[in-house]
Amino acid sequence: MKKEDFVVGNWYKHSDYYLKFKEFIGDNFYYSEYIYNKTWGGMKSWRRKVIGSGFVFSEINILEIQSYLPPNHPDLIITNVIDTNQESLLTILNQLNIK
Repeated sequence: MKKEDFVVGNWYKHSDYYLKFKEFIGDNFYYSEYIYNKTWGGMKSWRRKVIGSGFVFSEINILEIQSYLPPNHPDLIITNVIDTNQESLLTILNQLNIK
């Protein structure tokens, strides 16, 4: 990948690492958080010299890392959606004695 291919905030994979891209400064790839060996490593700003170093990155689908992210992480995709159809809401209101 070339520098211009990276998108701020997207996740990329290199070997056993998933890195959330922050920026390039010179030839240094800065990331804001990482996952290593399927374990979230935290929100840290760090860098790796990647241009000309043989590092190979691939952009990933965010679904690939969902199970590694901590609860309430902003990149988690919400899968439990509240049913908002009128009948369901009326049932809930009736159960709570709300008229």
